[in-house]
Amino acid sequence: MKNKIENWLEESVKVLTNRIENKKENEDSARLLTELRERELCVEKIKKTSYGPKITKSSISGTYDILGKNSNEAFLGYVGVMSLTHQENQVRATWLIEGKVTHYGYGLIYNNFLCLNFCYEVGDVERYGVVMYEFLTEDCISGEWTEEIHDSIGSEFGRKISSDNVDPLDFFEMN
Repeated sequence: MKNKIENWLEESVKVLTNRIENKKENEDSARLLTELRERELCVEKIKKTSYGPKITKSSISGTYDILGKNSNEAFLGYVGVMSLTHQENQVRATWLIEGKVTHYGYGLIYNNFLCLNFCYEVGDVERYGVVMYEFLTEDCISGEWTEEIHDSIGSEFGRKISSDNVDPLDFFEMN
């Protein structure tokens, strides 16, 4: 588990550092630096515990700050938010990537893994994929995803944020 957690932070640092150094117009570097510190604090908290997370549909419900890497655009990566809810026996997910593209998904929990099928639209075409997240803690996730149109693998690293801190305008260049 220790290597997974260190990899989670290492990959998060790469994406955030690259975005800060190559920031897009109107992107808030201060928010990215704050997110970097929050992720470092998560790892410090994880290192103090020796047991795995106890994951339930209720415990994972909430909003997550997502950093991801497309396999073909791994240098800068992408940012977004993901909302997880549960309905009966399914987990429902909604992603908002870069403030522009919305993905919808559903899936299930198995041990401390969450597997979701997802779809989104590009023009008039629907795209489909699957993502598998591992809960490193109740608040930190690491995942890999693939789409029907690509044979490559992308990755995502998420951190659950409190409902007090959820303001989608803070996550994107939407001012």
